[in-house]
Amino acid sequence: MEIPSTPWREQEWKLAEAVAAAPATARWRKLPGAVRHVFTHFSLELAVVRGRVRPGAAAEGEWCGLDRLDSHALPSVMRKVARHVLAAQ
Repeated sequence: MEIPSTPWREQEWKLAEAVAAAPATARWRKLPGAVRHVFTHFSLELAVVRGRVRPGAAAEGEWCGLDRLDSHALPSVMRKVARHVLAAQ
């Protein structure tokens, strides 16, 4: 299980590029700050965007409510992303 993401690359994604890769239509906005994570072979810094999707809207992937997020096995980097989004609310 994973939070939707663009492929990781060295150059920063422009917001319009990231939105084009989004799994659903929403009003996406970049959150302040970044998520940093260190793997054994590289360091990663993620800019995070957030959008609200209407209930019942078409969206790719499997989705769950925020109240059920803890019931899914998320990799540690994705847990950091979730905490970042929730802290920005």
